[in-house]
Amino acid sequence: MSFSLLATEGSECPECGEKALVTEYVGGFPKSVCSDCGTVLDESDLDYIYANEEDKTGDFADEVYEESIDGQDTEQNPISSSSKPPKYSSVTANSEKEKPLNYNGSQENTAYLQQAPRTCESCHGRNLTQELINGNEQLICRDCGYFVEEDNFVSTREVAVIDGQGDTTYGWVRAPKPKFTGEGRQPPEGKTLGIKATNVVSRALNLDAELTEQAVKLYEKIYETEGVKRASISFKEAIGATCAYFIARENGVQVTFKFLQNQSGIKNIKLLTKALRTVESENSQSTSYLRLESLVSPILANACFSPEFQVKVSHLISICEKGWVTQGRKQSNIIVPAAYIVWQAGDVPRRFKKSLSEFCTDFKLHYFTRNASETLQIIRNLLITLAKQLPWVKPPIDKRKMLFHIDDIIKYQRTVFSKVEGERNLSKSTVGASIPNENCVHQSLPPLHPPSMNRKMAEIDPKDLEICLPQGMTHADLDKPELAESEFEEELSVYLSTEEEVQAKKICLGFSHCRK
Repeated sequence: MSFSLLATEGSECPECGEKALVTEYVGGFPKSVCSDCGTVLDESDLDYIYANEEDKTGDFADEVYEESIDGQDTEQNPISSSSKPPKYSSVTANSEKEKPLNYNGSQENTAYLQQAPRTCESCHGRNLTQELINGNEQLICRDCGYFVEEDNFVSTREVAVIDGQGDTTYGWVRAPKPKFTGEGRQPPEGKTLGIKATNVVSRALNLDAELTEQAVKLYEKIYETEGVKRASISFKEAIGATCAYFIARENGVQVTFKFLQNQSGIKNIKLLTKALRTVESENSQSTSYLRLESLVSPILANACFSPEFQVKVSHLISICEKGWVTQGRKQSNIIVPAAYIVWQAGDVPRRFKKSLSEFCTDFKLHYFTRNASETLQIIRNLLITLAKQLPWVKPPIDKRKMLFHIDDIIKYQRTVFSKVEGERNLSKSTVGASIPNENCVHQSLPPLHPPSMNRKMAEIDPKDLEICLPQGMTHADLDKPELAESEFEEELSVYLSTEEEVQAKKICLGFSHCRK
């Protein structure tokens, strides 16, 4: 049974008896209509069929495809029309490339859908055509101009019957678009990336599942604030990373801000600092200033050094800070070389020939080869310079001889630094001085704190300087005063024979009552 049949124009109308039948488009389909009474003829009203009659004008032949649901072969029946139709023709879904799926996701028994005519969603007409718009092919309804989406025509269990007669049906069903509401709603990209950054930093800090969950909940809480929700994605990632950092610091994990920057991959330090200030303001808490000495225990944890050893390393790091060696360098590249020097000083004859890489391998310490080696050489030069200021040390002094005086340098660090500073000022105030030779001390003098830095250090709140020191070490040990004048005089008497030599040496070391 055919899908649509037409009568020859000029045939007799079964209603009024006039020979006034013409072909017109009704609802997007060609129909036989009586021009006298306006009756639209159905298939049951026709007494004769001119389906195979050749088109007299040769201008147009509308092809209609017939196909049954049970998958039988289709037949093409060109039907003639004497009236000249528009320049476009109706488009049907008969492309071999399109293979719609049925309700269970397979491509079986869907042949009837591959050639099923499509209709417009707006006017339900079938006068559709493809046009090239902005480089893309769009399916457009010629009757109302509605854009029909190709992806909406996907077969499912329910098939709409369109002009079906008998056993022949054609249909299409638009696949429902996913609705992200309620529990199925996808989170925004910024929130997802922020949680991902929180988890990355939490894993780098070895936080347990409970602390990681606290960091994620903290980020979700801060994300809902208006200032963060409307911020850029990069700022949301910084917020997520600093949430893990904030939770770690609140639970006693010793981690520096530089470590956070390296693990999060955020190179913009200003953005990361702003994110930390935002997290602190939301929690009404601030993270305390973390000194380098407090990282000695975490970094040397794998080596299992004694508390006394760690205290000595912390004192040596304090000397490096005064000599401006720590600024701009990675924390592990300061602590590991300092520990290596203290370890060598414990048994110089046996340990002097062991390299830094062998030391790190034996004690399972991580360091960057080039940077740590350069820092080690700078620390050695600083210690050699300070060891030369001890009155009982006879020149020449090298890196091996310097190891025997590590304890003296730590014990008299304030005195030797004051002497170095005095010689430095003396060298600057000398007018017309000659070019210094290799034996001049101030060639290798370490850099000292500028006055501006001293003022800044004086303005720091003492509460911010609270740190976690190794067991057996107190905060007073970092700035422990040297021996009294009488005790130091006893030390000098061992090496200096006359009282004039002792007084001259005391003046050089800068005792206040000697400057008259």
